[in-house]
Amino acid sequence: MVLIFSLVFSFLLVRLTLAAPAHHADLVVKDRTIKDRSVGCNFPFASCASCSNGVVTFNYGSGSLLGSLTSSGAIRFTVKYANAQRFQPPQIAPITLGTFLNATSLPPMCPQPFVSSSQYSEDCLYFVVYAPTNITPAIWSGGAPVLVWIHGGSYYYGSASDPIIDGSKLAAATGSIVVVPQYRLGALGYLPPSSYSANKNLGIQDVITALKYIQNVIGFMGGDKTKVVLAGQSSGANIIRNLLATPSANNLFSRAILASDPMNYGFLQPSTFTNLQTALYSSLNCGNCLTTSLPDIITAQSNLISQAPSIDPAAGMAQPIRPVLDGTLIQYSLTTTFPQTLKNLLITTVKDEAGSVTYDSIGYPIPPAYFDFVAGQIYGTDRAADVEDYYGTKERQTDDIRPDLVTIGTDGAWRCPNYSFARTWASKGGNIWVAEYTLGSTYPVNAGFEFCTTGGHVCHQDDLPIVFGTATSPTAAQTALIAQVQARWGAFIRTGNPNTSGYQNWSQVPYSGVVPVMNLGGTSAIPLGACAPTVWGSSILYDYQIYSQ
Repeated sequence: MVLIFSLVFSFLLVRLTLAAPAHHADLVVKDRTIKDRSVGCNFPFASCASCSNGVVTFNYGSGSLLGSLTSSGAIRFTVKYANAQRFQPPQIAPITLGTFLNATSLPPMCPQPFVSSSQYSEDCLYFVVYAPTNITPAIWSGGAPVLVWIHGGSYYYGSASDPIIDGSKLAAATGSIVVVPQYRLGALGYLPPSSYSANKNLGIQDVITALKYIQNVIGFMGGDKTKVVLAGQSSGANIIRNLLATPSANNLFSRAILASDPMNYGFLQPSTFTNLQTALYSSLNCGNCLTTSLPDIITAQSNLISQAPSIDPAAGMAQPIRPVLDGTLIQYSLTTTFPQTLKNLLITTVKDEAGSVTYDSIGYPIPPAYFDFVAGQIYGTDRAADVEDYYGTKERQTDDIRPDLVTIGTDGAWRCPNYSFARTWASKGGNIWVAEYTLGSTYPVNAGFEFCTTGGHVCHQDDLPIVFGTATSPTAAQTALIAQVQARWGAFIRTGNPNTSGYQNWSQVPYSGVVPVMNLGGTSAIPLGACAPTVWGSSILYDYQIYSQ
């Protein structure tokens, strides 16, 4: 009895001491304050906790920790994991009481465009924890697996506030503790002024600090620090790829899930970093910029992003402000150099990754005659000719080639480089599984694009409501897919393999490099098409090949 009390007390003590795209519409922060006040308090440590108006209070000798009991079977905590001065490395936060006392609120966003300045703060290094209430005390004390979700946003927007990535249902379905960290974005995270050039990749350092904090406390929060699994979408997946290339992060997680990583773009080279840095701070003209207003930095950053390809073509048209292969923190390119030990990976894309960005950028039908101009702007003249040789878009009998551009963009930026990566990972002895979502649930910002809402298309981010189970009024097919994806993710989180009883076998990529692709949402085989080894990455080059990234 004394031992049981001691374990529970230790668990509570540490918990108590922790105190919108390619488009911007999804950045409007919705009020995720707990509305459902009727939720019961049926969770393992009821004798040590109380619940009133949806707020759970864990009590111990001289204090308490407040959390929100959600209607989806989880208790939500907001935890501060680090402090950081502008353009300085993060410092892990002390484990002290009361780091975030408003139990029903989420933390402020990191500074970013498209939202009111009242919604963000430079004091933003928090993570949100979703601890399921349906785990038995034995599992809590034995250690539940931990899923750390890295949000996307092209490295300059996004936060833990997005209601689509509410981890409550995912935590309950997988029996894992879901943690969603925030990290510095844009210039504040990846492009400091020249006086702080040594402080590169601060956003990556933030995520590493969050993982270290999790290692220190997750055992007392009911988690198993040896079963920390990373997952992320878009630039969040890209961050995970950076962590796979960072030796100092190797022991902080065991395996990873990368969703919709635009792998066409490699890590920045130092020369491109310097060119972007020079351009940004020449426009700001603010010296070390320590007192420059956040709106001024954000405005200059947005201008830089729109002009990046003309400043340095190697920056690319998407997420030009991104991590740099500095050789100290990030040491492998994952295109030509790899670590000796390769973790188990799941990589996924969606059927029409380029749908929303294409229809957002081109708001009207364009005939085939305009292909050379449009493709030349995206790929350069020589590569555009190679693309045309394969896809034959100019020969189409159509009034609108935007659907063709979606296919080309999806293949070139997402699908094919992911398959190329999978082949290489497998050939080097890594275990990796590949899938494509052929069914999704429209992400809110995509609702404005007819292409994304009709014809069975699945646009970038449409997989998120499936993964998190946050789809609104899901169809029977969507409900079944949610159950399958969460079951497979739960299996991968626990065992490192996404296969589980009741579902079709998901074949991993063999060492020979053939890429079997699991169809998530359908039963037909996914054809390789342009992702065959003789096309993209061979006759048509990726950006990372052209620019030696």
